[in-house]
Amino acid sequence: MTTTCERVEAIDKNDAMMLRLQNHDESAFTELVKSWTPPLDKYFHDRGMKEDAADLLQETFLVVYSQRYRYELDGRFLGWIFTIASCRLIDMQRRRKCRVKFCRMPLDGGLDGVTPDVEDTAESIECAVELYDEVESILDDLPDEQGVTFIMHHFDGLLLSEVAVLLKTTLPTTKSRYRLARETLRYTMRCRGWGLG
Repeated sequence: MTTTCERVEAIDKNDAMMLRLQNHDESAFTELVKSWTPPLDKYFHDRGMKEDAADLLQETFLVVYSQRYRYELDGRFLGWIFTIASCRLIDMQRRRKCRVKFCRMPLDGGLDGVTPDVEDTAESIECAVELYDEVESILDDLPDEQGVTFIMHHFDGLLLSEVAVLLKTTLPTTKSRYRLARETLRYTMRCRGWGLG
């Protein structure tokens, strides 16, 4: 039978911390927070959330802690934590009902140009929030690797080659996952009456 110590030696540093946390070693959470605060803080700052970075960090780490038993020790911690951070960021933007950021969705003419502003009418803001909810719902239903790939490339602006490195996979696989996610999103939005292309 494999001991916890033997498993820790066989996996990367982040997975090792998560394994310790799953085994009730609270010091692992302190280490994780210390290790991941600088890159996540930079991530939020780079997206114009300087004033909210501390709150977003706290929310991200709360989710990491509450979901610790659901994390699979598969070497994909980086993609997992940045997906959580991205979702916290999008949720905060939605809650504040300031700009609903869709970053121009190039879905073959689908949602291209959808970037409603806070100055728009209440009706257009409501429509944008409804659109956000639809997209979020579809992305949640995708296989994890497709959803994460789409979010990191489309919403976070990473190159597909960067996504491949972060998710520890090949560029052709990453391109395929992004294409499948985009096609599913476009098709499902059309079926739900958004009149895409």
